[in-house]
Amino acid sequence: MFNSIGKLVFSLFILIFPLSVYAQLKKDFKFQMSGQTDNDSYAFTNSDRYYSNGMFLSFRKAIDADLHKSKASVAKKIYGFELGHEIFMPYTSQRKYYRESLIDRPYAGYISLTGSWDSYYKNESALKLSGSIGFIGPSTNVQELQSWTHDKFGYYHPIGWNHQIQNSVGVNLKVVYQKMLLSNRSGKRFFDISAGTEARIGTFFNGAEASAVIRIGALEKMFNSNVYDARVSNGTQVDEKERNCEWSFYVIPKLNYVAYDATIEGSLFETHNDPEEILKTPSPLVFNQQIGFMFSQNRWGLNFSYNYRTKETREAIVPTKYGSLKLLYYFN
Repeated sequence: MFNSIGKLVFSLFILIFPLSVYAQLKKDFKFQMSGQTDNDSYAFTNSDRYYSNGMFLSFRKAIDADLHKSKASVAKKIYGFELGHEIFMPYTSQRKYYRESLIDRPYAGYISLTGSWDSYYKNESALKLSGSIGFIGPSTNVQELQSWTHDKFGYYHPIGWNHQIQNSVGVNLKVVYQKMLLSNRSGKRFFDISAGTEARIGTFFNGAEASAVIRIGALEKMFNSNVYDARVSNGTQVDEKERNCEWSFYVIPKLNYVAYDATIEGSLFETHNDPEEILKTPSPLVFNQQIGFMFSQNRWGLNFSYNYRTKETREAIVPTKYGSLKLLYYFN
């Protein structure tokens, strides 16, 4: 328990410190910065496997409302950039348990830079487009990062990284559509349900996803909500928040069809002739259940979630469990 809390505090410091520095900038800037840390130890699994760790820094800005005022249906348009760093590994890499036969998910490091363009509409629907360039392999230095972190916090020294997926570069595109389906009809909003679809195509990830978002609490509409990553201001009347603060408990079930996953199968166009590289076969259907709490007031926002994911490979021994914590700062 102590090591889990220590890793969480350390990760948050690394991610949040830049936000504190930028908080001294001019107050008339309208944009959002956030830091997010994912780790399986946050879910108190007492293990280190599958999706082991993720760190993300992002920037989002709503464009000037005058640039889309001719489109009466548009509530807000937001563009953004995100830098991500993720670590994947098998069921166990502890020395006393380690066996090559237990490598049920490949060792892999993934670094990505993603650009996004999101359109939110007054009828509470959203169309989100994004493109990313990513790197997989030893060049991501995840082995060194994980070894250093484990040594600092008294964890075991991970082994088996000589079998990781080899270096490759890939590009991906993603399209997401979301639509509000149901909400309470009287008074301020305290309950709603939306549905979403997603399509991915590229050299690293191919597939599709269907999801729902169920919220209860003191809610904002989709185009102003932290849960939908749309709280950043663009200065229009529709942009005015209904509450001094927003909070909600939410549940997001997702059904994911996996046609290709480079963190499991390696790059689509590589020969994979390294005898040390160990690859696996992805499960074609993966169910993910996310349960979380979101809070935002004035310039700050917080989002914490627990994630359960069914077996990602045909060889996987158990499902994936991890926690995610995101801190946001709004320059509105």
